[in-house]
Amino acid sequence: VVVCGHITYESVSNFLKDFLHKDRDDVNVEIIFLHPLPPNLQLEALLKRHFTQVEFFEGSVLNAGDLARVKIEDADACLIIANKYCNNPDAEDAANIMRVISIKNYCSHVRLIIQMMQYHNKAYLLNIPSWNWKEGDDVICLAELKLGFIAQSCLAPGFSTVMANLFAMRSTVLMEEDSWQKHYLGGVAAEMYTEYLSSAFTGMSFPQVSEVCFVKLQLLLIAVEFQGSETQEKEILINPNSSYHIKEGTLGFFIAQSAKEVRRAYFYCKQCHGDIKQPDKIKKCKCMQALEAQANNKVNVAALEGPTQVVAPTKKKRNGNSNELDSPKRNIRNFHGMTSSPSLPNNDEARDLDCDTKKYDSTGMFHWCPSRDQEKAILSRNEAAMSVLSGHVVVCIFSTADSPLIGLRNLVMPLRASNFSYHELKTIVLLGDLDYIKREWDMLCNFPKVAVLPGSPMCRADLRAVNVNLCDMCVILSPNNQSQEQDPCLQDKEAILCSLNIKSMQFDDSIGLLQANSQG
Repeated sequence: VVVCGHITYESVSNFLKDFLHKDRDDVNVEIIFLHPLPPNLQLEALLKRHFTQVEFFEGSVLNAGDLARVKIEDADACLIIANKYCNNPDAEDAANIMRVISIKNYCSHVRLIIQMMQYHNKAYLLNIPSWNWKEGDDVICLAELKLGFIAQSCLAPGFSTVMANLFAMRSTVLMEEDSWQKHYLGGVAAEMYTEYLSSAFTGMSFPQVSEVCFVKLQLLLIAVEFQGSETQEKEILINPNSSYHIKEGTLGFFIAQSAKEVRRAYFYCKQCHGDIKQPDKIKKCKCMQALEAQANNKVNVAALEGPTQVVAPTKKKRNGNSNELDSPKRNIRNFHGMTSSPSLPNNDEARDLDCDTKKYDSTGMFHWCPSRDQEKAILSRNEAAMSVLSGHVVVCIFSTADSPLIGLRNLVMPLRASNFSYHELKTIVLLGDLDYIKREWDMLCNFPKVAVLPGSPMCRADLRAVNVNLCDMCVILSPNNQSQEQDPCLQDKEAILCSLNIKSMQFDDSIGLLQANSQG
């Protein structure tokens, strides 16, 4: 695996901490870091601690000679890391796109995974002829990921915490006392893994398999992968109902403490493990060895006689080899729809509720309205106090006029999804520097029920004007202009101080209740 882009002690240590975590299977992968500048003493010491699996090359991916030195054509994947502290996110994305072009021009079949800062810059990757998501090329937009999680937490509180815990690799912390902290830390230590299901599950419905995995194997099965009969593409079924039955060679998605635990689902045998009470004792039995030998014989016969289809998988790419990285993009189906609690619309918006405001965008995925000037969306402090806001979303923004763009569109879009009716849409109030919001407004002007209150998230008068005590969710966004030299512990100081300020405020809730009742 070749890693390039923003190579610093912090980015490398975070990458190695997750990629080489002990909860994964044995990761028999060599990691090569390629950077134009030599490592500093701190980074050099980190690389020496992992000298058996890590190498550092001084060079650039923009140079074909350096790409030949690291043998990029033989790499399983190439990762391009973005600088999340950059002052100009668009320039950072442009530089990383140039790295993609250089690598693809040198070797078009190399699989690329790139980090990007801004959502709209992803479209430029489609202009690269050799960029092919079906072959595993992928892009991760940091702003879209973080703000998308926050937006979903506005609809389902705690969603961002659950997803962040699943993505981060952490070891189990043992606690003797039976408290909520013990169960929480147990969940924090769990991650998502993939494993092929044993042939013992073939023909069983998904709920039956989930019950066996949870009761006998102490595993949480949440989804399966299957190949569509019409499109012949791999699709993911999230929590399917009893109408779906497991087929031979089905890949399961599990939440577990380690990759070692997930292998129980592959080794499980009804005859040999039916009476076992301790899941740790579930190992490869003679039945499994016989099945693997039979599958290998089929492969050998197929090689001699010609191309045939073998149902049983012969080579298992598990979590150590990053099975998710080796498979093409999948379609995702959810058998259970998502609902949200209705909220009261803004009075001014309700009066204008006609056929024009019920429109959707060209994709049909989001609520849309005609473009609005920002002046029409601006509320003064008195207007905000008189608008009787309730059940809304307050977004506290600390960015200033010269701060890098956060990408508020990524926060608003999930809250304007078309699977909600117009009356279920929560009014969004942006509280922050007006000059900064003007820079973001071009991407927000076509979303309904978005208001702007110029002010400061630390000002209690502004917070009272937007009825922060009656909002369904208050989102506090830290500024995106921290420098690398700044102490990491101080990066969230604005968000922490603002949350403490709001928590310490006292409100006369009787007024809010009367206002909410008058709306109903």
